[in-house]
Amino acid sequence: EDDLSALADIASWAQTELNLTQISDAQVQLISELDEAYQQARIDSLTRLWNQGTIKQILHRAFQRHLLNLTPLSVLMIDADHFKKVNDTYGHAAGDKVLQSISSALRQALRPQDAIGRYGGEEFLIILDDCEPRQAAELAKRILSRVRNLRFPDVAPDLKITLSIGIAGSSARGLESETDLMDLADRALYRAKNNGRDQICLRHSTEAQD
Repeated sequence: EDDLSALADIASWAQTELNLTQISDAQVQLISELDEAYQQARIDSLTRLWNQGTIKQILHRAFQRHLLNLTPLSVLMIDADHFKKVNDTYGHAAGDKVLQSISSALRQALRPQDAIGRYGGEEFLIILDDCEPRQAAELAKRILSRVRNLRFPDVAPDLKITLSIGIAGSSARGLESETDLMDLADRALYRAKNNGRDQICLRHSTEAQD
């Protein structure tokens, strides 16, 4: 009976280890520190993604790992285009459903080790470990296509959503911290929106012009 109990414990531990290998080290470390109630405080209640505070923590740890291991790191700043019109036209309850669909589409497009959080009302931050900006751009293109193809029959059959995406990578010139990396992605997002939205923009340096 004692042997069976020990084997059950080992099986449980092994399953936990297998599960943990499917997400990034930064997320494993974070999850290991949190009890269930605390985890709930770290998750956005509407989208079930990491909330802003937590995704910024994950980015900090990912950037430190990048400095230590010299592995590439990329981030995507994403904004749902003209989302205020959705809330104004169909109501906030409908807007919430649309946000949930967008969140699900974003999460499904990512690798298991990637991290995504809701950064603001209709803004999202994605952290891509061990990913060069060129690879991040290809992923961003797939995300744009995936979201363009979303349909919302419970809200409005003809409703279509597009995204603007700003990309920055750890190879960019002038970076000193994860804050610089995030600011760079934010500037790229601003440019994508200014250029007409429904597109991606990659920022290469902290200088005023790339």
